[in-house]
Amino acid sequence: MRLLFTLTLLSSFCFGQKSLIVAEYQKDKSENWHTYLVSYHYKKGNFISKDTLYTAAREQEDRYKPSFDYNHGSFIYKDRYLVSTARGHIFDLKTRAIILPPGDDFLKVSGDSIFFYRNNRLGTGLLAFDLKTNSYSLLNQDKIEKDKSWSPDQKNYFKVVGSNPLKIELYKKDGLTPEFVIDAGTGPYFSANRPHRRIVPYWLDNRSLLYTTHTVTFPPDRIEKPVPRLASDTSTRIYEFVMKEASNSEVRIFQYDIVSQKSELIAKIDSVGYSFLRDMFSLDGKKQLIYRAPSLAWYQLNVRRHKISPYLFTELGYDFSVENKNIQGYTITYKGQEIGRSTSRYEIYAAKKFIATPIRAGLGIWNAYTRKWSSHAIPKRFDVIGWTDH
Repeated sequence: MRLLFTLTLLSSFCFGQKSLIVAEYQKDKSENWHTYLVSYHYKKGNFISKDTLYTAAREQEDRYKPSFDYNHGSFIYKDRYLVSTARGHIFDLKTRAIILPPGDDFLKVSGDSIFFYRNNRLGTGLLAFDLKTNSYSLLNQDKIEKDKSWSPDQKNYFKVVGSNPLKIELYKKDGLTPEFVIDAGTGPYFSANRPHRRIVPYWLDNRSLLYTTHTVTFPPDRIEKPVPRLASDTSTRIYEFVMKEASNSEVRIFQYDIVSQKSELIAKIDSVGYSFLRDMFSLDGKKQLIYRAPSLAWYQLNVRRHKISPYLFTELGYDFSVENKNIQGYTITYKGQEIGRSTSRYEIYAAKKFIATPIRAGLGIWNAYTRKWSSHAIPKRFDVIGWTDH
């Protein structure tokens, strides 16, 4: 009876509780920057409290209390460990301590291990931090080539080489020469006759990958032409290149099978705009395969059915989604119904029944319990890291 009562009490205490982890940056009276790692606690949609987990002076030299910020893809692993991908350190939210100081480059997480790469005066090699023992050890002294993209089973990798045309070279794990070479044509165009020198193929599974080819469709009268303008001293005429309105490029998406050594056309997009961005493949919150064109046009790709369709909303998971096109802000929906708008589609953080996004007044949070927005006035400089269970 006592055990049942305890479990019931714990269940009722934890139900509906979430905490949002945020890094806030403020100056003191001496104009020195400080990082405050804080937690905003919610229960069934109601704000409970704000808790400061850690404070560090950003100019501090102490190795175990370093300066740090979180504006380059930090995330929370196993609902407990804050991993900084920019600085390469680990913070334990439970013990409120840095368990791995910064210094090495983050690679990946797997099970109870977090992997890093070192290539500096301290040495070179692959390292792993064991979350069970809080130990950090060197696994090997191999140098990692960052232009290698490995298959999920780590048995094959590819490199993109050349410029026009581009080549995708496929290697076995210990191979010194490529097993296969794929002709990938030119990369995405960011202006007339100026393709990117790289494409971004995507491992679909252990035996196949996706890649794109781009064909420019500029009419003869729609190219970059030199246009004269006067210099500031009005005595010199300068010729600069001005980009004219142009037709777009055709994109073809192929699947290459490393067993059959054949490429198959999966889909074609007749008209894609130009941009300085590269195209990319990714998975959304529902594990759907998404293709983003350089012009920021989004598509959902079904490889098995050879079907591609416009992708109007990005699935964030937990029944939340965000519009991919900015129309007076990016529309946010919950279970298909609009709940608000955000100024950025990339700074939206979803959890079960909760979502957070920066707003003009600071930080806005919506929850499915009250179906209302609340706001927190916080410093102008901050980074949202993510949600945890309370």
